[in-house]
Amino acid sequence: VAFPGRQVRIVGFDLLHPSIRLALSVDVDLVRADVEAAVRKRIADCFGAARRPFARGLHRSEILAEAQMVEGVIAAQIRQFTLGSGQPPESEGRLLCPAPSVDQATGTVLRAGLLAVRGEDIGFEELVP
Repeated sequence: VAFPGRQVRIVGFDLLHPSIRLALSVDVDLVRADVEAAVRKRIADCFGAARRPFARGLHRSEILAEAQMVEGVIAAQIRQFTLGSGQPPESEGRLLCPAPSVDQATGTVLRAGLLAVRGEDIGFEELVP
């Protein structure tokens, strides 16, 4: 959004990667490492940079829904869901991502964020009752 007569352009973006830790309960008839690898791949495929729009937040429920779609996952909980690097903390079950804007005081263009998940952003632990 810009004032009339002022043009705004995107001068790049900041690629932001969350830190996610999932506690999983896995079917005992399957190899846990294989199930974890499948969860990691599914989440990275669904929420990787190529599929994410600029300035869109990431919801806990989206991550959990994809994890629970993987064969062998009996139950899942998110134990860690953060952005770090000076970004805002989780708010109401989602990580926020900055939209492009102009600093009204200085006229500086602030870059858009692109919040994307890579496989290495996801860690696991055992979900115990």
